[in-house]
Amino acid sequence: MAENGKMSFMNKFRVWLRNPRNFVVLGGSSAVFVTLVKACPLLFPSQLYRPVMEAYKSGQKVKLGESQIQEFEDVCRDLEVETKPFHLFVTSRWDLKVKGLQFFPSGVHFGIPVLFVDKPELQNSKFAAKLKVNMDSEEGKAFKDSIQLSQKARKFALAKEVIYSKKHYAAYPLLLAPGAVIGGFVSTFALQVTASIFPLYITGFLVGSVFYVTYRYLLGVLNERHDLKTDDIVAQLGENYAEGGLEFYEKTLQRNKALRKLLGSKGEALYTYYGNDSPGVLWTKGAPITVKRAKFQNIVQNTSAGDSPTSDKTL
Repeated sequence: MAENGKMSFMNKFRVWLRNPRNFVVLGGSSAVFVTLVKACPLLFPSQLYRPVMEAYKSGQKVKLGESQIQEFEDVCRDLEVETKPFHLFVTSRWDLKVKGLQFFPSGVHFGIPVLFVDKPELQNSKFAAKLKVNMDSEEGKAFKDSIQLSQKARKFALAKEVIYSKKHYAAYPLLLAPGAVIGGFVSTFALQVTASIFPLYITGFLVGSVFYVTYRYLLGVLNERHDLKTDDIVAQLGENYAEGGLEFYEKTLQRNKALRKLLGSKGEALYTYYGNDSPGVLWTKGAPITVKRAKFQNIVQNTSAGDSPTSDKTL
């Protein structure tokens, strides 16, 4: 009886899906759901993102130092960007952590690493408790040196994230993801109507897989394009920012290569031999760090030779 009931439900569901109106409702509902999943961290960063990233000490939130606030304000002034939409906090992570969109009521929550000071103090708590790391080894010393960033490098990193927020690049997945869902539903329905070779669930799985792969690939392309574009804009701010970019990427590669050895098999999974982030099969979060370093090496060399970067701060 249970088997008959199950088959009856599946048959009813197939009949229900053959109605174009019902298929549109299901596709639209799925697209709305995906959009909400992508939008919630951007709509509510103070509730869903910031608590995970914020730094605490003795049960209290770590407060930003005057020097960190001043550096951020200096960067915004150089970029001619208002500081009002940004809500600063200290993150326990090694990199800047930013979430939100300027045109949303919650604004942009901008996490500045606790290490973004002139003399950062490295604590063992930065590593997982199960990992035994020898910070007195050659790799440990290289890692400790890699987190010592000059003001130029820190301001470069800040400027890049400010531009990324100003350009609203975080909004692109909000359009791309539901577009892929709707495209998958439309293609599945069209194939079932015009060439019903497979059962509906097989057609849906095959078409969905194609659109998922396409979505991940396009997202990686966009990430890399936006990554390089923001670098170009920051480099145009002047020689100090170009030199800061070169130092920032050199120190990032140094840090990643040190961590690759310090963390053993976990480090090898996270970073490549050259210090780049290990890419996914279909998706990357940005351009390779070695590529970005090479770009700034050329910019600094050209600047030293007398060719100043073009001043273009249009955002």
